[in-house]
Amino acid sequence: QYIVILSTISSTTQMSSFYSVCKNGMRLQFYVQPNAKATELIGLYDSDRIKVKLQAPPVDGKANKELIKFLSKSCGLAKSSVQIVKGETSKEKTVLLEGVSELPHLFQDFMEE
Repeated sequence: QYIVILSTISSTTQMSSFYSVCKNGMRLQFYVQPNAKATELIGLYDSDRIKVKLQAPPVDGKANKELIKFLSKSCGLAKSSVQIVKGETSKEKTVLLEGVSELPHLFQDFMEE
């Protein structure tokens, strides 16, 4: 069901595993740190997740809402196109960017070379 983007990667280049393409769009793996001073992307976490600090607390879904708001604004997507599909009550989350087939520019700096 999921297709990992390998067709445009040369055999000498390693690919990060923090994202994959599926029929609905792109899935991204995150490690979130709530209660931060500001909401910001930090970098790769254990090479298979992107660490993001969230200003919101992990109470009543506020951190999840902050993550969706941040990603939708940063990627130029409607909030309804950003869905947490796994890990709603965990720091490790899988997010679906609906209708996206290419890695958003925001995350391209995290590609391993």
